[in-house]
Amino acid sequence: MDGEHEIPSPEGSSEIRYTNLFHIGYNAFEFVLEFGHSYAGDPTLHIHSRIVTTPVYAWEFLDLLQKSLAAYEKKFGTVQREVQQDGVVDGEERS
Repeated sequence: MDGEHEIPSPEGSSEIRYTNLFHIGYNAFEFVLEFGHSYAGDPTLHIHSRIVTTPVYAWEFLDLLQKSLAAYEKKFGTVQREVQQDGVVDGEERS
């Protein structure tokens, strides 16, 4: 990975999962990030990971993600955002 730090993990201790589905919930004390996948023609939403964190760490995650996307675009070019299965991107309906 292209990060400042490589974080070693014992073999078999982490699992790599593909995700194209994201849900975020929150209350006064925590954020809940859910990751999963869905595929065209399959109405089932498959949630495989749930992360609960504090609002402070949610901001840190957002900052890191924004910096990583900026670095990615600098290296590979602008990301072309895909239309979601429901036809909505950024709250705007697309055809």
